[in-house]
Amino acid sequence: MDIKEIRRFRLRALIRSEFGGVSARFAEKIGKQPSYIARIFSGKAGHARNVGEGLARQIESICGLSSGYLDVPPTDEELMNSYSGEAMLVGRQMREDPKRKASQTGPALRLMLDEASGEMVVIQHLALAELAGGPGEMIALKLNWLKRNVTYTDVDNLWLLTHQGDGMAPTILDGDMLLVDTGHTSVDFDGIYTFGINGQLRSNRIQRELDGGLRIISDNPHYKDMVVSVENSSQVKIGARVVYAWTGRSL
Repeated sequence: MDIKEIRRFRLRALIRSEFGGVSARFAEKIGKQPSYIARIFSGKAGHARNVGEGLARQIESICGLSSGYLDVPPTDEELMNSYSGEAMLVGRQMREDPKRKASQTGPALRLMLDEASGEMVVIQHLALAELAGGPGEMIALKLNWLKRNVTYTDVDNLWLLTHQGDGMAPTILDGDMLLVDTGHTSVDFDGIYTFGINGQLRSNRIQRELDGGLRIISDNPHYKDMVVSVENSSQVKIGARVVYAWTGRSL
């Protein structure tokens, strides 16, 4: 992570923990327009704003943080903790539709009832470590479709993540949208997992070796397998299992 990504990560965490995930409240606190904060997290080239030195120190002063707090790189543990449902269930309120009623309360409004199409599940994007997708991006899927097509631990453990890199091609391509299940925090069986290792966040196929070690596999034949010994397996911080992928193509 460079300093721009570190400050965005810290800022997202601050907005989640101190402002209920509502960027408008944070904007009011520091005397900025909500649109200004939205541009900080924008993924559009030429539109995004960086948190510069002056603004970073101003935010720290206004919010009662120590000077330089926003510049401290996140630890592996902080990155993995960002997957927790409690941390990510922030106040991203949806506008009420006359035909749609919330069937489960809570800031994420995970379950909705659409009179036309039945029960729907709202799945939000993990805005983690500057992976593509800004705060509030989400999709709604029919619960019946999920039950038929996806194996998962619990609806509340499902999140969206954008894959980066070509290591898993052709199975998963750069920019593909992944559905991940944060109910998996260890490699209990072979599969594709999102995990942290050596300060990097990756999504790869992982197999457990007979001696308890881990084999990290890239489906792209240009990449060699990585074997992690049982003594070093704790360095692989499992954040989620990939349970579905949407592969996009430009036509």
